[in-house]
Amino acid sequence: MRKDKTLAVFFFIACCLLFGTRSFAQSIAIKLRDSTTALLHIDSANWNEAWIEVDGASPGTRTLTPKDIEVRTRDRSARVLSVDSIGAKYKSVLALSFVLDNSGSMFHAYDSLVGYCDSIAEKVARGATFQAVTFDTRYRGGYHLYTNRSSVFLAQHPFTDSVFALERFWHFFDTVRTEFTPLYDALAAALANIEERRLHGDTARNDVLLVVTDGADNASRASIELLAQLFQNSNVRLFAINFRTEEDNRLEWLTREVGGDFLVADDLKALREILSNLGRGISRSYRVRYLFPSTGPATGR
Repeated sequence: MRKDKTLAVFFFIACCLLFGTRSFAQSIAIKLRDSTTALLHIDSANWNEAWIEVDGASPGTRTLTPKDIEVRTRDRSARVLSVDSIGAKYKSVLALSFVLDNSGSMFHAYDSLVGYCDSIAEKVARGATFQAVTFDTRYRGGYHLYTNRSSVFLAQHPFTDSVFALERFWHFFDTVRTEFTPLYDALAAALANIEERRLHGDTARNDVLLVVTDGADNASRASIELLAQLFQNSNVRLFAINFRTEEDNRLEWLTREVGGDFLVADDLKALREILSNLGRGISRSYRVRYLFPSTGPATGR
């Protein structure tokens, strides 16, 4: 017993001399130098390299370079040697929320819109989860919510990993039309669903919310100011696409207020291009290689 204890103490002292006592407490911090451009998830990391997932990058954004990433411990910075985009993705921590305007003014565009959204959902790697919110003219129970108009409701599909179930949901509402647009209530509902999912323990995800609309809100209980408050500190990346026109620029104000991206599509061709670019960059995996200035995890000679 005494011999085993002596060996253990000797091993601890040897490790302290070799690596330094701080090596057992230090951890590696990896972040984007501009943290407002996307959401970062560290899948794994060691003292030489890391695997990371970047979600919610703006449409058309270039792939990351060593200059975009900072790697450090409490008291040392590493030199980032290379950043390689991984072409084949096998898993994702993305949680993607869709808020789609299917009001009457979107009649000739909604079918194309959900087709473009199909493509986005189908390209996301396995492991992602999705929810969708749109408008309905009937209360159908379950996840349907009331709005400020007695004739229009919110239709919701809860978070699911089934792309087929998601597509079946929003394609059903292709034939449902309303003259009202409860856009703010739909956004508030999507944020509430994100919060509920997190409260149930599903917190290790990057939340991205995509809204497509062609008009101003005219049927919500929630205000634009309340939405700004809900988005603050929610760590949800917002993409708002204005199709053709928005009368009062309130959605643009909200997007800029919460650090999101506001995009304008003047026609279906532009809408398809924006959503296609967004789909390509919505979630990417990278392998990051780096070198700390000393050998081993602690400062030493």
